[in-house]
Amino acid sequence: MANKGISNPNFGKTHSKETKASVGLARLGKSLLSDSIKAKMSAENGTAALRVIDLETNETSVYSSITKAAQAMGVTQPTLSRRVKNTQGPFIFKKRFQVEKII
Repeated sequence: MANKGISNPNFGKTHSKETKASVGLARLGKSLLSDSIKAKMSAENGTAALRVIDLETNETSVYSSITKAAQAMGVTQPTLSRRVKNTQGPFIFKKRFQVEKII
């Protein structure tokens, strides 16, 4: 069990600016949640993956979230989310992408 309060050997101490910078650089770009935990949370929340077909290049991509698909298509997440929510089945987006929700 961890020492709490005054019993903790680091109680009252602070990290130096150099240490804070070092820790910050080590954590840069890293998520606090692993991909497997994110996938589990998405499944529990009913978040569906999207299959996107680029009609110009005929390339198919599968995205685990609406946010990732929106970034790849160059649109905002709320815009794509609204279309996915309000449309049944596959739909054409920006006259270039065919988007389909994968359950």
